[in-house]
Amino acid sequence: LRRSLALMWRNGLFRRVVIIELVITGGEQFRNTVSLFFMQDVIGISRPGMLYVVYFVCGLAAMPLWDLLARHVGKHRSLAFAMLLVSAVSLAIFTLDHGDYRAFQLLFALKGACFGAFAYLPLAMLADVVDLDTLRSGDQRTGSYFAVHGFMTKCAASFGGLSLPLLAVAGYSAAPAAVNGPDALFWLGATYAIVPTLLFTLAFWLTWTWPLTAQRHGRIRRALGRRRLRLTPD
Repeated sequence: LRRSLALMWRNGLFRRVVIIELVITGGEQFRNTVSLFFMQDVIGISRPGMLYVVYFVCGLAAMPLWDLLARHVGKHRSLAFAMLLVSAVSLAIFTLDHGDYRAFQLLFALKGACFGAFAYLPLAMLADVVDLDTLRSGDQRTGSYFAVHGFMTKCAASFGGLSLPLLAVAGYSAAPAAVNGPDALFWLGATYAIVPTLLFTLAFWLTWTWPLTAQRHGRIRRALGRRRLRLTPD
C-alpha cells in the first residue's frame, strides 16, 4: 500500500487533477451550503425545492453536450469552459436584486447545466492519468487512484461547512425569522457567488494548461495496446 501511494504521489498529473477536484468541489460545496439561504433572503424565493429539481435535470441533460465538446476540444478544455460559464453566471447572479425571480431561475438552470461537467470530466481526466501510470509502471492501479481521488473529493465537500460560521462572523443569521441587514445580505451574496469564482480561477489555470492532451493520450493507448499484444499468447 505504501509503495502504491508513493508511486501515485510521484505522479505529478495525479496531484494536479486532485487539486482541480479539490478546488471545484470545495468551491461548489462552499456555495451549496448557503444556496437555500441566498434564494430565500436575497432573491426572495419562498419555495425553492422545484429549482433544485430543474438544476439536476439540466445537469444530467447537458452531460452529452459536454462529452461532445470534450471530443472536439479535449476534456480539459471542456471542463475549463464549464468553469468559465459557471463563473460568469455566478457574477450575473451577484448583481440580482430581491424579486428578480425569472432571471435567477434562468441563471440557476444554466449553472445546473454545468453540474454534469464537474461530476464527469475530472474523472475522465483521471482515467487518462491512470493510463499514463500503467504505461510507465506496468502495473494496474486503477482502483487505488479512484479510491484516493474519491477520498479527497469527500474531504473537499467538508469545506462547505466553513461558509455559515464565516457568515455568522459577518453578522448573518440563518435562524428562522431572523432579520438580516444589507451588510449581512451582501456577504451572503459574496459567499454564494464571489468566493467560488475566485477559487475557480486557480482550477481554470490548472485545467487550461493540462498537458495530457487527446493526442498524447491516443499515443499512450496505442502503446498499451501494443504491450497487451506482446503479452498475449499466440
